[in-house]
Amino acid sequence: TGAGSSLRNLRRFMSQVLREILLFEAGGRMFGLPVGDVDRVVHAVRPVPLPHGPAFVEGLLNLHGTAIPVLDLNVWFGDAPRDVGLGDLMIVLRAGSARVALHAEHARGVATVTVSAIQPATAVLASADHFAGVVMIEDKIVLLPDVASFLAAARSVELREATAA
Repeated sequence: TGAGSSLRNLRRFMSQVLREILLFEAGGRMFGLPVGDVDRVVHAVRPVPLPHGPAFVEGLLNLHGTAIPVLDLNVWFGDAPRDVGLGDLMIVLRAGSARVALHAEHARGVATVTVSAIQPATAVLASADHFAGVVMIEDKIVLLPDVASFLAAARSVELREATAA
């Protein structure tokens, strides 16, 4: 029917214009991740440290028998590492079979943003290597990590660990 087709076209258009992102805080900064890239959010536990691992990797998280690298966004930005707090979370990201966890202090919910409101990271960040963009939400700057970049960093850690074993 005409009305059904119009509704489908409107939904398709809206999905291209709007993005849902999970908002969270780490190291006093606000971040946002596409909801579709988030596998799950779990209560934080102290990761198993990696000997000779890169500083930004807190260690490995045992998630139902699978070892997942945990990245510390504080260290990623050059700050001191943060110990796991009682209310902290691990945000597990996925792309295919690859997974990585980000240590977060607080989850702030899901926000819907327009794609046009997202500024490219290269326009506002001196080092935009691992970030896709920046968006303003309720007068707060929200950094949008490049999930593929984080997964690539985690994969390099996994390869190093596999060859060291």
